[in-house]
Amino acid sequence: MKLKALFLTVLATMAAPILAAKPRPLATYTLPSACPGIKTDGEITDGSGCLVLMVTFHGKRPSNAATDKALRAYLTEALKRFSSQDILVTGWLRKTPKSSSYDDDQIYPYPKSANLVYTAKTKKIGFIN
Repeated sequence: MKLKALFLTVLATMAAPILAAKPRPLATYTLPSACPGIKTDGEITDGSGCLVLMVTFHGKRPSNAATDKALRAYLTEALKRFSSQDILVTGWLRKTPKSSSYDDDQIYPYPKSANLVYTAKTKKIGFIN
C-alpha cells in the first residue's frame, strides 16, 4: 500500500509541470455560424497581462476573410463577459480530429502576422504584431 501511495505521489509530481503548461480555460465557446462549412470552437484563458482568446478551425483552412469574420464573432461573444479586460485573439488550424492542440498551426489572416486585439481602456479593436 505504501508503494502505491509513493508511486501516485511521484506520478503527480511529474505530471504537475505538464498540466500547468496549458492553462485551464476561463470560458469556452462554440459558434456554428462563425465560419459556415468549418467546425470552430474557442476558449479564453488568462495570459500574462491580458486574456487570450484562441479560436480553432477544424479540418481545412478558411480564407482570410472568413477567418477574420469568425475571429470577430468569437471576440464579440467573449466581450459579453470580459469587456473590462484586454483580449488578444488568435486563430489556429487543427488539420485532423485526432490531432492534439499542441499540433495546431497558427493562422494569420492579417498582414505582417498581426493578431486581433481588444483594448479595454479604449474599448476598441485593433491589431498587434
